[in-house]
Amino acid sequence: MKTFESLPEDVLSKISDAVDQVTYTHGECIVRQGAKGDTFYIIAKGRAQITQAKSKWDNAVYVRHLERGDAFGEAALQA
Repeated sequence: MKTFESLPEDVLSKISDAVDQVTYTHGECIVRQGAKGDTFYIIAKGRAQITQAKSKWDNAVYVRHLERGDAFGEAALQA
């Protein structure tokens, strides 16, 4: 289930008024593993790849892709 698909239109409108749009280039890192999670992200266009490393000395391995409408960083909303 997508994060916002069950919200009423008036709530979605309020949320959209409060967000900032940021564009990332292909291959650019959005968030590094272990960084403080203080931002909630929604993929509006394109896709993002999630990778994970077991330690800072290991190479990151592919986990999955996020597509338009997917979100991550939900912990930032609870702060």
